[in-house]
Amino acid sequence: MTREALKRLEDKSNSQWRDVTKRLSDDIVSETPTGRSMSAHEVQKQLLRRLDRQASTRIPTGLKALDARLGGGLHPGTLTMLGAFGKTGKTALCATISYNMEAANTPHLMACLERGGTEVEELKTARRLGCRGFDLGKHKDKIAALAPMKRHCHYVHDTAMTVEDLRHEILYHRRRFGIAAALIDFWQLIQGREKGETIDAHLTRVAQRLQATSVDADIPIFMTSQLNDNGRSRDSSAALTASNLFLILYRDKDACEAWMETIVSNITDEVDIGSIGAPQFVLDREAGPHFRDITTL
Repeated sequence: MTREALKRLEDKSNSQWRDVTKRLSDDIVSETPTGRSMSAHEVQKQLLRRLDRQASTRIPTGLKALDARLGGGLHPGTLTMLGAFGKTGKTALCATISYNMEAANTPHLMACLERGGTEVEELKTARRLGCRGFDLGKHKDKIAALAPMKRHCHYVHDTAMTVEDLRHEILYHRRRFGIAAALIDFWQLIQGREKGETIDAHLTRVAQRLQATSVDADIPIFMTSQLNDNGRSRDSSAALTASNLFLILYRDKDACEAWMETIVSNITDEVDIGSIGAPQFVLDREAGPHFRDITTL
């Protein structure tokens, strides 16, 4: 193509040199592979490799009813969002999962946007001692006497964190410490709303960016979300669009029993984890508090 174009350009009588060069440019572009195309056979092989890996790399939460529903645990490369009313137990659930992951030697990141890392650590330490978090000050001697244990949790706390801050922390801790999961408490507190950006557009961008981060880091991200008075997530359309799995945690005021409703999922069947008449979890207020499977009572 280039030789033919040069021959035509060498012809001094050819006044259409602009057309010749444009046609040459178009021809080169049309003949140059972009690297985006892949045969269906290659894509199918990629799918099989991904399915094989997914089957062997679930990250257990330590809550048997939830893990059973997920086929063994959280899926790498996915964003799971859990909505709950205020004071239902979002932070306690994150602390529960973090505690369980540490017990299973699973390195992970705990991003505390509502409460500091010390408050989450308080719940986990109180659970280990079998006391209530607000009584922990009475047991300082017991804390000092606890048997040394290898820790597998890294805390991040900043009340002004943006989604890019979180992405950096997740990718850094993935590379530096090999974290296998990230927990974020909670979604609506992520800052960085751009000028002229609506709240819905901001939260949509945040959720989509975190979903992409879960894929890039090849780990599951579990993030809590605040429900409003009508029982839906604030700006729920953004959450439903970006998350691979969206659950709602229900617990009546002053009750211990809880269950989860599946709102949307592209990684499991849309089946609830228990019901109001058959709760699957209990909030143990005497140790932490923390959540545990109700079947262990």
